Amino acid sequence: MQEREHTLEELNKLNKVRDYLISLGVFDYNSFEDYNEESN
Repeated sequence: MQEREHTLEELNKLNKVRDYLISLGVFDYNSFEDYNEESN
């Protein structure tokens, strides 16, 4: 799966989103719910 260029690009995008969410303290569903409540 990682051999195709467009697949690698999408994987890089997903990794950036993951890293961003982790930097906000979002690492599972519960922490996402907490973040979502705080931002509203």
